[in-house]
Amino acid sequence: MLIDSVVIKLIKNGVGISPSYSLTIYGHGSLEYDESTKITGKVEEEISKEQVILLLSEFKDSGFFSLDDIYQVDEFAGRPYTVISISIPGRDGDMRTKSIRHYNDENIPDKLKNLENLIEEIASSAKKIKEPTRIEPDAKPIEKKKTSSSIDDAKKYMDRMDRDRYHR
Repeated sequence: MLIDSVVIKLIKNGVGISPSYSLTIYGHGSLEYDESTKITGKVEEEISKEQVILLLSEFKDSGFFSLDDIYQVDEFAGRPYTVISISIPGRDGDMRTKSIRHYNDENIPDKLKNLENLIEEIASSAKKIKEPTRIEPDAKPIEKKKTSSSIDDAKKYMDRMDRDRYHR
């Protein structure tokens, strides 16, 4: 197999306070991390060939290509989900791709969860991924300060609300 043409992806699509990010690992050892909520663009890093081989071994041991394409309990669209995919060259030279989506339910197979954890563990071992460089915007946010007059106005409003409530 031509290991350099392998592409492994992990996409976490969070909802609300859950993180959203994507990881792409290339067979030659390049890793891209993209978390658009914290940084602009992608963080690029390198991992070892041994780590790539370990991931490929875990994909094989998990029977990834024989697992279901989706794991979900119901059709609730507002839930966070994870997508794991791999593209590898087949014996005929064509690329073979498989993606699995799951909705973070407890009914996903342990071997799929273990694979997901290994991908994240290898990615987090990279220094730049642990502490991504934050790119600060040029403009600073406008800071609202509470002035004594605005606090006094709020107190007067609350007093008026209390008087109205008791004098009905």
